[in-house]
Amino acid sequence: MPRDEDDRHQEVLFLHPGLKFEPREPRHADVEEHAAGRRGAVVLQKGFGRFVRDGLTNAYTERPISLTRGAVIGVRDTYLRWAPESPIFPLVKYSGVALRNWQNAIVVNWCGKRFFEETSSAGLSADSAKLTSYGTANSTRGLLDGTNGAFFKDLDKNPYVHGDWKNIGRTKYNPVNFIAAALQINEGSHAPDWSAGPQWAIFDSEAVKRERIRITENSVDPQYFFKADTIEELAEKINTNPWMSHKIDPKVLAETVRTYNTYVDKGEDPDFAKPAPQFKIEKGPFYAAGTSVTLHDCYCGLHVTNDCEVLDWEGNAIAGLYAAGEVTGGSSMHGLSRGLIQVYVLGNAFKKLA
Repeated sequence: MPRDEDDRHQEVLFLHPGLKFEPREPRHADVEEHAAGRRGAVVLQKGFGRFVRDGLTNAYTERPISLTRGAVIGVRDTYLRWAPESPIFPLVKYSGVALRNWQNAIVVNWCGKRFFEETSSAGLSADSAKLTSYGTANSTRGLLDGTNGAFFKDLDKNPYVHGDWKNIGRTKYNPVNFIAAALQINEGSHAPDWSAGPQWAIFDSEAVKRERIRITENSVDPQYFFKADTIEELAEKINTNPWMSHKIDPKVLAETVRTYNTYVDKGEDPDFAKPAPQFKIEKGPFYAAGTSVTLHDCYCGLHVTNDCEVLDWEGNAIAGLYAAGEVTGGSSMHGLSRGLIQVYVLGNAFKKLA
């Protein structure tokens, strides 16, 4: 399914007419599950119960891109900006907006407090050509696996060996602590799940001008994007978000902003070492946009044969059921290239059956 001009995720499911499948009724959470092949298999597997077998990537320790900083803000799913022409857009409803320079904002948790340095792995790049069309640099997306996308670049000196478990030992460890900090237990965490809660980008009207952000009815979700004349009023609006089971104290958020503004005057951030804070948050109206850590790719999916036949839990091919693209597991390749390759294989398989 097209999601962005530079990031096309493809999945194909073929169901023989003789095989009955009764999917679940869609829920709100299904928007994300149906949105991409990375989780499309979850829906199908739940529909079949334990009938379908999962397949995992064959080299999960080499590219476990599980969590990342989102490419857009102001929406529930921050993975990337959805294009209005996408067939999934009527379900997603909002495209999100991008912050190219995180000097224009701070990020707070549901306690109204900063927890890390905002520019860390957030797509900030001196060379705009390195930015994707949705506003982040692929090399600085902030991957939780510690490799940060920079591994096996000098293949002549450091070759990748297929199937060798020691490959991971030859990658540069470069952890992205922003994600770990965002997910750590804080003062607002509570039973039963002790969640760290949502994260919010806080910025002012001057930042909107510098970033040239266009705020329309289709760009931001009203449950994840708020505007107010004062920081205290902004905190109250953030608290209306359905995931804010812990409420921000307006006074705490106001103090966080005031403190940060003093760091701009000093040119240094003694709390989290943000490089030379540049812009104060002082001119209303003020804005809050959801910017929570998001799922990137899990590389799990349906287990298939070389002919793209879906396997059951016993490893046997299910008669009449085929799958191709990101809905399948067993590889770290994703996107249009994977879809085209497996559809080609699937076409040959169907040709044999004709």
